[in-house]
Amino acid sequence: MVTEAASSSAHGSTEKKRGRGRPRPADTDQAVMQATIELLTEGGLRAATVDAIARRSGSAKTTIYRRWPSRDALILDAMRVVVRGTRPQVSALHELDRTLGSTVRGSARNIRLLVEDRVFRAAFPMIAHELLSGTTLGERFLTDVFRPIRASLRETLQDEIARGEIRSDIDPDLAFDLVNGAMLYRMLVGEPIDEGVADAIADLVLTGAAARPALPGSPEVTTQRSGSRT
Repeated sequence: MVTEAASSSAHGSTEKKRGRGRPRPADTDQAVMQATIELLTEGGLRAATVDAIARRSGSAKTTIYRRWPSRDALILDAMRVVVRGTRPQVSALHELDRTLGSTVRGSARNIRLLVEDRVFRAAFPMIAHELLSGTTLGERFLTDVFRPIRASLRETLQDEIARGEIRSDIDPDLAFDLVNGAMLYRMLVGEPIDEGVADAIADLVLTGAAARPALPGSPEVTTQRSGSRT
């Protein structure tokens, strides 16, 4: 049985033997990804060449191509990192939902930050092309990023529906499509995108989605009355 001290000693010995040799695969992946994001932020797609990424990350081009089949695949991976966000960022968004009183408002604020992100703006044309072309890379983006986020938002809004805050006949996906689509459109046509705009769009959606008392003679009231007679 190896004790903790012995394990630490052995680990330290291994580190000394490794010295300044090649980084471990996980370290290499992280360095390449960080370099890609930095270059996209600094100069967009033109700056994020494989040569530049290799220089910035300290990795060989052959190493990069062993992990990603093309530059497009690498940039899409970088986009997935940006869109998913870190664990603290995700926790902050959940807290924002609670503060603002609705996941629709939180989603509007989130998409505003995303469309203003330099990496997102640089890679968006490529993502749109892959999605519209139905390529394997586009499907990976849908599977790994879009659909999980959509499912999480849908579940949260279903909770608001269950609490009676949102109409039960509202399609959660459509509600978020209205918010996200409006923000993306404003980005494309160069309209201002700020927190006030995000809140205004969310409020417009929520005004239509909010639960409201049924009027006398409405189908809901009629159904309730007929049910009470049985």
